[in-house]
Amino acid sequence: MRSKMTKRFMVMLAMLLAATFALAGAKSPIGYWKQISDNDGKLHSIVKVYRSHGVLKGKVVRGFRINGRLPQQYCSKCPGHFKNKKILGLVFLWGFKYNKNSGWWEGGHILDPNSGDMYKCKMALTKNGTRLHVRGYIGISLFGRTQTWLWIPPSKVKAELAKGLKY
Repeated sequence: MRSKMTKRFMVMLAMLLAATFALAGAKSPIGYWKQISDNDGKLHSIVKVYRSHGVLKGKVVRGFRINGRLPQQYCSKCPGHFKNKKILGLVFLWGFKYNKNSGWWEGGHILDPNSGDMYKCKMALTKNGTRLHVRGYIGISLFGRTQTWLWIPPSKVKAELAKGLKY
């Protein structure tokens, strides 16, 4: 009898913890994000942010039709080793480390595959970890623009990825 009660307690505790984490959102940018354009407010891609060699990186894992048109497949305007690389799977965010004083992930860079331009970049979580402000800039942060990406909870990643193009 005691074993059944312990098992029930452990199951209830696990369910409570899972629900708490699901409601809380992401605690770091690591995970999947809907990249929403700051120009037209539409979903352009799904990005996977991950840790590699102590820094955060991000790559495109799905693209979406924009105004009925397929997105670019190759980074034709990109510089250096990015030139003519396939955009799907392209690491276009790199070099971010957390700054506990500012609350931002800083020191990174972002590549715009549409224009081929590279910018300094920083990121910050808001709305209890469900929004990621990604700010690309030249020189100082004042001269830049910000996109707000939407967090995809782990339980919904598979369904969201299925909606995108596999081009």
